[in-house]
Amino acid sequence: MMPMRRIPTLPQELIIDIFLWLPVMSLMRFRCVSKFFDALVLDSDFTHVHYLRSMTRDGGTKFLMGKTEDLYAVDLNEDGNISRWNFDCHDQYFNGPCVSGSYCIWKHDKEPVRIFNPSTRKMIVLPYQRKKFHSVKSLYYYSLGYEPLEKKYKVLMQVHNSRGHARNFIFTLSIDKSWRKIKDIINFFPCFSMKSCSIKGFIYMMDYSKNSIIAFDLRAENFRVIGLGNDICDKIFNYDLIEVKGKIALLDCCGSFTGRNDLWILENFEKEEWKSHGIHIPLQWKDVEDILKPKYGPPQGFCDSRNGEIIFIAVKNNILFCYFYDVEKSSWRYVEIHGAPIEDGINGINIYVESLYLC
Repeated sequence: MMPMRRIPTLPQELIIDIFLWLPVMSLMRFRCVSKFFDALVLDSDFTHVHYLRSMTRDGGTKFLMGKTEDLYAVDLNEDGNISRWNFDCHDQYFNGPCVSGSYCIWKHDKEPVRIFNPSTRKMIVLPYQRKKFHSVKSLYYYSLGYEPLEKKYKVLMQVHNSRGHARNFIFTLSIDKSWRKIKDIINFFPCFSMKSCSIKGFIYMMDYSKNSIIAFDLRAENFRVIGLGNDICDKIFNYDLIEVKGKIALLDCCGSFTGRNDLWILENFEKEEWKSHGIHIPLQWKDVEDILKPKYGPPQGFCDSRNGEIIFIAVKNNILFCYFYDVEKSSWRYVEIHGAPIEDGINGINIYVESLYLC
């Protein structure tokens, strides 16, 4: 009988480096192989580095397209691979953008609020809070944020009663058992149709009533008001909050993108200094003859921002066009995605980067 050969094992450092480039669903399967793999995938440092790698690897960034009962994940590349799965909650509303791979799902007139990771397809339901001490007429606004130093996810809940007074509460995922009231008091009314934005330990929200931005420090759990220049205040209702290279920015989303669109970036947080950038689409996309051709068309709507690029979308002849504008280089590129479920009934398009959080 021939002696059995031992299967050579790879050094742990090499295994970790290989795993950092794998898709989330592959890593979820590897958790069942050994205790080492399971502990590795659950490690917070590994989760963080894997998320950063997912921003650059092929297939790591996807569209999340919602319909009445289903969700579709669409790769942002030329192949446009599409996967579909049933969603267990009807009439979903994603209060994006995605925060380190997870979404906060809520409606201002319904409970409970949920945290959903589309990569693992797992969900956390937060404690029901409203009936304990709030009136039926109260309005609610939720924002998800990530504190990178302590690696903690927190949900900010703002309760506005019929008399215009606000109360603020916080919930730390995996730590808190119930909502905690925030001592810092600020009375402002966010716009329920506009999305908040989480960047480097802060949650940013628009306060249209006072022409300002409210920044919530997730670590200190207090608020700060950021003033806006007169040029911004004149068109305050046209702007959406986005992230550009780790900085909060305001993008003028009105218009058909046939000319210049304003982009303001907060270059100095402490001094509240804003810098203006103009976004110009290529001349050939503004030409009427090119617009009528099947292959080309100008960007029609803002979608999200990612790694220094602002992403716009357009639909023509059942093809989803993704336009990427590089703010630093003032350059454009675009990708055609064929076969995306865009023919009818799309509730919204969000962008997410694959993450192991909530695995």
